[in-house]
Amino acid sequence: MLPSCQSIKNKVLYISGYVPIDTSASGGYSASGMFSAIQMGFEDVNNSTEILRDYRLQVDWSDTHCLAGYSTSLFMKDIARKPTKIMLVGDGCSMSTAPIAETCPYYNLLMISYIAASPVLSNKQRYKTFFRMAMPDSSYNGPRIAVMQKLNWTRFATIHQLENSNYFSLMTTDLLNRLKERKIPHSIVALESFRDDPKDQVENLLRKDARVIVVNMYSSKARLVFCWAYKLGLLNTTVQRVWMIPGYYAANWWNSTSTPCTPQELKKAINYVILTDTLNLRQDGKKSIAGITGPEYEQRLKRYHQSLIYKPSSYSPFGYDTAWAVALALNKTLNILKSDPSRYNNRLLEDFNYNDTEMQKIMLREMFGLYFEGVSGTVKFDKYGDRSGTLTVLQHVNNRVPSDGSKNSTVVILLQVNFSLCMVIVAMSAIGIGISGVFFYANYKYRHTPIMKMSSAKLNVFICIGAMLMYSSIVCYAIYQGVKYSSPSYTTAMCELWKWLLPIGFTLAFGAIFSKTFRIYIIYASVQGKPRRRKLLDKSLFQLIALLVFIDVIILSLWSGIDPLRPEVQIIDSRTSIDDPDTKIEKRMTTCTSPYMIYWMLILGTEKAVFLLFGAVVAYGTRNINIKELNDSKLITIVVYNFILIAVVTGPLRFALNTMAPTGYFAADSILIWLCITTMLFIIFIPKLKRVNAVNTQDLMKSSGNLQSSVDRSTGNYNRVNSASGSIDSVIDKGR
Repeated sequence: MLPSCQSIKNKVLYISGYVPIDTSASGGYSASGMFSAIQMGFEDVNNSTEILRDYRLQVDWSDTHCLAGYSTSLFMKDIARKPTKIMLVGDGCSMSTAPIAETCPYYNLLMISYIAASPVLSNKQRYKTFFRMAMPDSSYNGPRIAVMQKLNWTRFATIHQLENSNYFSLMTTDLLNRLKERKIPHSIVALESFRDDPKDQVENLLRKDARVIVVNMYSSKARLVFCWAYKLGLLNTTVQRVWMIPGYYAANWWNSTSTPCTPQELKKAINYVILTDTLNLRQDGKKSIAGITGPEYEQRLKRYHQSLIYKPSSYSPFGYDTAWAVALALNKTLNILKSDPSRYNNRLLEDFNYNDTEMQKIMLREMFGLYFEGVSGTVKFDKYGDRSGTLTVLQHVNNRVPSDGSKNSTVVILLQVNFSLCMVIVAMSAIGIGISGVFFYANYKYRHTPIMKMSSAKLNVFICIGAMLMYSSIVCYAIYQGVKYSSPSYTTAMCELWKWLLPIGFTLAFGAIFSKTFRIYIIYASVQGKPRRRKLLDKSLFQLIALLVFIDVIILSLWSGIDPLRPEVQIIDSRTSIDDPDTKIEKRMTTCTSPYMIYWMLILGTEKAVFLLFGAVVAYGTRNINIKELNDSKLITIVVYNFILIAVVTGPLRFALNTMAPTGYFAADSILIWLCITTMLFIIFIPKLKRVNAVNTQDLMKSSGNLQSSVDRSTGNYNRVNSASGSIDSVIDKGR
């Protein structure tokens, strides 16, 4: 980016700018796609310390709608109101440019257009102070004649559109005049013109057996011409015909339903046409006066254009160079004024007025003398004020421009997850965290009840915290999927958080479940099934959980230190385009990965598998203990089965979806993890809370005399629970 110096440019030079944006009323050319490039050019000029050091150019833009009368009224309003304008920029449409360009010399103003290309504007008798950055469309006739001479074509026909400015009539006249001036032998088969429907004219071309046909018209009328050519049989394979069309039509200009033909029929009709166009962007690697090459300009324009609503035009480099041409001409004029103050009465640029013929002559001379390297190529003007440049001749084959193989292109399709789905998963995870919080509070509230004490309320805390961490990992996962293309700077952090939170949360939750059952196993397990009465304190169980978490921390720290996760673009599918063999279509997806990730996942997976296996063994060893409030073996079996089912059964499905549909993969992955965590919480806590509620209800009813001291088995074996509590409290509570 050029260094900013607007703060030291304390003088302002005012310029009137004209650009046709909304041309729906006129049907003319819209230069909206060039507007961002022109604005970027003037910003770069104002940020430059090498040119107009004390001056800042301020352009007041107006939309001419490509209407001659309206553009003239805009110009007169600009002249009538302050401040004084020192130059005019525009218009992008020849129809609305001509009246301003013809009038502005009377106000000693120069006008430079970025794209107006009508041949009539080359008439210096009428447009004395007019310049243009793009070459006139009449320059296309030179390459057309060269092609005809090269291929020995002397017999041709023309067909052009009639409109009020005679723009296309002049194009045809210029072609014939060039042939006469060069004394090139030729035979004109037909000179056809039309205003609305070209059916009769196309029939005449067929009747006269025209083989080489030069087309001059807007793309909307060209679609009609080729449609009738298709329907009338002008494109049959027995007689080969060549159509020469302008190269400034928009991409896929034929893809329209505005004609009686389908887009597919028009696509067939335009095969093998020859296009002549200007070389819009330099590819020689040279830096322009702005210090950037052609490809660098394209990258800057993409970033600059993101905030605007108009689709970029391939002619935008002309708009960028126009801003620099204006600045260079004014800068050279300023240097001349400063070189001899007495001769010019100490006048500077800000002293210009509409009667200042002397300063206008200086600016005119310096504009004619410009020679600089722009992003569109070398910029210089001929005696008519027209740009000297390079033209290209292209042939359209099967809707593509043939290539010599030196320049291939790649179309990248980014596979991404639907952002709304990411937000839904975040909301689900937030609900999960809330559920964990509810169970945490319930565990704390009823921690002194016999049932919760026998369930080891302190260890239940770890289950809730572990679940919260796992839900948080889903949040990180969803955020990563949602912003990995729009905000790539956050992806690395989200990758690492996801990697850490999920295994540690699992270890805390399942470690607590395992520890509770392991304590029951130590206390009660024996050959005869009688309790050993061995003590295993809560402190020891906390140490066991800490050891398991420590193992995870060691593995994850080594992974993050040696082989950290980072976003990496993976090519999911790559194939050659059916329409263009020089274009490759790639489907890409950004994923969190590292070179040795598979080995780290194998280590973590093995550790968790061993963990689950030990849990299953311990649960099996305590299966015969009948006190539900004390024995979680059956619940552990369900939880283990739940985790194994998620890991084993859904693994292949997730892998398949990963390479096909990232949205489906993400949905399956995150929702299954969410269900696994939620199922674990409900399996562990809901039965206990229901028993606590039942016991509290029974106590209330018993105290009012409605129940006997012993309760029915269907209500939870209250007496049995209390007696069991009394028998083991002495063993468990001693460790608390």
